[in-house]
Formats: sequence, C-alpha cells, structure tokens
Amino acid sequence: MDDIIPSLAASFVQDALPWLEEAASQLSRLALGCFVTLLWNLWNRRNQWVHNQQLQLIWATVMTASLLQHDYLSVSRPTEHSATTPALSPVSWSLPVRDSSGQVLCGLAQHLVGPTNIVFAEHAALLVHLQLALDHGWPSVLIKTDSAQTVNILGRPSSSNLSIYGPSLEPTRAVLAAHPHIRLRFIPRSTNRVAHTLSSWALHCNNALFFDSVFPEIILDTVNSDIGI
Repeated sequence: MDDIIPSLAASFVQDALPWLEEAASQLSRLALGCFVTLLWNLWNRRNQWVHNQQLQLIWATVMTASLLQHDYLSVSRPTEHSATTPALSPVSWSLPVRDSSGQVLCGLAQHLVGPTNIVFAEHAALLVHLQLALDHGWPSVLIKTDSAQTVNILGRPSSSNLSIYGPSLEPTRAVLAAHPHIRLRFIPRSTNRVAHTLSSWALHCNNALFFDSVFPEIILDTVNSDIGI
C-alpha cells in the first residue's frame, strides 16, 4: 500500500469524489476500509478543533481508526479476527520529573481528546518522557512506570512479542538501545502517587498543565509526604 499512497496524493484535486473512486480502484477491500476509517477519524479530529478547540494527538487519531477497523472486522469476520480488541476510554497522562532527592523539577499533565486505548497512551507518554530527557541532556535518567506490561514487553526481544502492542513500542526500544543512560523500571501505582494525582486532575480538565521549577499545589502534599516534609 505504501507505493500507492503517493499516487493518490498526487491525484488529489478540488473534487474529492474522483480521488476516492481512484483510491477504491487501487486499494484492496480491506485496505480501503482502513483508509476510509482513517479519513473519517481525521474529519472528527478537525471538527473537535473547530468546534471545541481541542486537538487530538495525531497518533491517537491513527490508533483510534485502527482499533475501530479491528472492531468492525471482529464482528463481521469473527473467525478471522478473533483476537480481543483493546478497549477505548477517556485517558490522561502526566510526566513529573524528579531529582534524586524526590523534588519535582518540571512536568506536564494532559487530557487526551477522544476515547483512547490506555496502553497505547502509555506508550506515547513514554516516548515523550524519553524526548524530554534527551532535550535536557540529563546524564542519568530513571523512568518509572506502573505499566508492568510495557516493562515486560521492552524486556523481551522484538521477535518474541506477537501482541498488538509490540509494534507501538519499537520507537521506544530503539531510543533506549541508543541511550543506555536512560533506564526503565516498574513501580506499583501506590508508590507513583505524584503522577497519578496529576493524571487524575488532567482527566477532568480540558487544558494541559505545564510547569517548570515551581510545581502546582495539587501535588504539594503528595511531594512533601514522599520526601518526608
């Protein structure tokens, strides 16, 4: 399908109908279904921005289209697509950065627009963590996550992971391999309270929260408790 997309892009003109007809003639039935589902999700993304000033992250738009297509195929062809489809739900993420003493240096929290698969959101948040660490040039970084599944997948070779989540972690795997000073560790949610507090706050808010040096009051008590103040 990769060699077909450039020709479709080149043939796009003001009238979209001939363009769609050409797409239908070049793509298989399955590929066309994926293509149309993606277009529909891109239109929903545009409407969310125009009417609500909320812009869904592009990876979430693509992943939602993929999961919706998987749902449809699971119903229409249950014997061919019997794998369990990951659930979609409201999701938020948070990225608090702390020094070796536990003090919060900076971070962000954000509510993702539209229902999203929580595991894919975790993978995307992990990439943001990595990019933040690389941008700041920190010499030693330990990323803590309460997603045991993510840590387990990254701890095994790519070839041994056949789950639907494996491919979405390949960019993270490549970054970790290229930067051995960045490590990943699983911790229970009960000990990840700062991140959980920020995520819970973001889930009920439409605005993203970014902070640097001075952290928000909503995590003040949690931070003080962690460091023994």
